[in-house]
Amino acid sequence: MWIKGRITNVTNSRNFIYSACNVCTKRTTTAVGERFSCTEGSVPHESTSELRFNLHVAFTDESGMTNITLFDQLAEKILKKKAKQIFHLSPDVLKKILSRF
Repeated sequence: MWIKGRITNVTNSRNFIYSACNVCTKRTTTAVGERFSCTEGSVPHESTSELRFNLHVAFTDESGMTNITLFDQLAEKILKKKAKQIFHLSPDVLKKILSRF
């Protein structure tokens, strides 16, 4: 099923980019690029932390508005940017980019 509509607002202005395990994608306090032993998944594993992000957005179509979360891969596909590329963007710039959709 496809839903056609527009992203009308970014509802998370901070903390949408975070350091995470590159294997299980769980948040970590480990600095980006550092190796560490991750115990968050079902099986402990060696990992490297990487930047990940999610966007909370207001999505509107002809039936109304709802809030949705765009996780890393979908957000990257829509924005055509990796987390590293949007790390320093302000919420206003991010809203401008999303207003195209």
